[in-house]
Amino acid sequence: MKKDDKRIEEMIKQGLSPEESAYYDSLREQNLTGMISGLFRGPTAWLSALMSFLQVVLFGVFLYCVIRFINEDQLRPMLQWGGLGMLSIVAVGMLKLYLWMHMLNLDVRRALKRIELVMAGNALARKKAAKP
Repeated sequence: MKKDDKRIEEMIKQGLSPEESAYYDSLREQNLTGMISGLFRGPTAWLSALMSFLQVVLFGVFLYCVIRFINEDQLRPMLQWGGLGMLSIVAVGMLKLYLWMHMLNLDVRRALKRIELVMAGNALARKKAAKP
């Protein structure tokens, strides 16, 4: 399968101009660290940074609630600290899910741009071949 993928990649690059080929290479699949760093680029970088900061703060709140929960002797304060701790860890999970979905959304956009580039190259090649 990888041999077929590499062969297809080479066929696509042959049909593209040097500028298009360089752009196509910049859209290749990224590893996990590249995808995570991609969250902090572009127009929504500030939102990703804010959510990452909130994750750290809410996790700190969770740890504080756990410590207070363990040190309590009465039931009512234990339930209050446990509830607040549960709420904060659920919020951390929700923020993580949002950032992962955003990261996968960026990956899908990158793949669609690659497809668009290939389709545009094919259309241009057909126009050149059709001219007498």
